[in-house]
Amino acid sequence: MSLQLSNHQSMPVAPPNPYGFRDPRSVPGKPRGVDILIAAQERQLKRSRYERWMQCAANRLQMTVLNSLRTIRNLMWRFTLGRWFWIKACHGTDTIEVETMRMISSRTRIPVPHVWTHFVWSGRRYIIMSRIRGVALSTVWYTAGPQFREVIVEQLASCFDELRTLRTPYGRRICSVLGGPVRDFRLRYQHVGPFEDEDDFNLRGARFYNDFESLPAECMPQLVAAAHSIKHGIVFTHGDLATRNVMVDGTKVTAILDWECAAWFPEHWEYCKSIFATPSWVREDWLPWLRRMLPVYDLEAEADKMLVQGLWEPFL
Repeated sequence: MSLQLSNHQSMPVAPPNPYGFRDPRSVPGKPRGVDILIAAQERQLKRSRYERWMQCAANRLQMTVLNSLRTIRNLMWRFTLGRWFWIKACHGTDTIEVETMRMISSRTRIPVPHVWTHFVWSGRRYIIMSRIRGVALSTVWYTAGPQFREVIVEQLASCFDELRTLRTPYGRRICSVLGGPVRDFRLRYQHVGPFEDEDDFNLRGARFYNDFESLPAECMPQLVAAAHSIKHGIVFTHGDLATRNVMVDGTKVTAILDWECAAWFPEHWEYCKSIFATPSWVREDWLPWLRRMLPVYDLEAEADKMLVQGLWEPFL
């Protein structure tokens, strides 16, 4: 290291740039950014052990104070306005989730939070909604007995049966409640679509523009072709059915949350997406009960599993 430092000191360097660090191209023959790293090492070596200890202690104190202030802020909110309101920060600025919850509230008996207002700030939409009594189903489901699960599953089955009775005004089109693009983290991180029909959805959405012939062998192209040749009805789909998105108070379902991915999708998509959205280490426990909540589409789910394993990348 001492040799590197002495060589570096003898080399001509560019003057500091406006941002306060040296030009990363200023060390001939070195990768970009090496001189910045060396300068940081130089500063660290010049500090005494006491100075380094003090810096570490100051950093720890800063983090402790910030965490304490956040805790105080959260408690103040929880025991004042937070007793009645919940604020959700959305991924984008669109109003799809707002309009979806309002549509579900007005056209069904499915329990959803009441939307009071919404606004855009710093590039994100914030929704102020009613706080739902109870706890997330995920906090009690995995330790609950079969009798509790029976009661909860019966209520969820009734909710999703009612959801699937809604009729789309857009024909065979696969789109949001507003008729435009959808947000679905199985397809893309950003909005995609709308899709003109199920074939278009399978090609541009589920298969990421891959024809059957171009699918890798691990995707089992014959299985995918068989599943994608089936024509399904278009139904309204929550798109993220998981225990974390269901609120319960005792044995009563008090709300279904997180309608960000809801849209008009082929009827098998709810079943496939719930399997996709459930962590693998609890999937075997959840799947038998999911099959009692929703119509079962085993062929389509297996094909989608192959596509996820072979093609899907997080935040694509």
